[in-house]
Amino acid sequence: MTALTETVNNLRGFEVGAVDYITKPFHQEEVLARIRIHLTIQQQKKELLDLNQKLSESNAMKDKFFSIVSHDLKNAFTTLFSFSERLSVSANMLTRDKIERYAKQLYNVSENTLKLLENLLDWARTQKGKEFEP
Repeated sequence: MTALTETVNNLRGFEVGAVDYITKPFHQEEVLARIRIHLTIQQQKKELLDLNQKLSESNAMKDKFFSIVSHDLKNAFTTLFSFSERLSVSANMLTRDKIERYAKQLYNVSENTLKLLENLLDWARTQKGKEFEP
């Protein structure tokens, strides 16, 4: 609150950290309105900080989720490549039994990988359009 009404005084007040000013003589309604505005601004700042914290936590969880999924997919593809390479390189030297075993393993890994991808797609569909909920 100040009796100084010159613009230069108002600017100086802002430069040293003021966020508002009221000149004398003041009107009670104006003072109350400014207090309400500043209380609202403080509440909004707090809410924004809380939302930012929740967003950071959500992003960290999503990063961890993608890391796990990537690891699972890499393992599946490593197995697929390994068995398919064995079959393609040495199929004429393998017994029928071994070829059938490799083929079954290829099928099982392929099936499990497809299920993983389908689950991811289902999850993505459920997330699509969802807003961040605090």
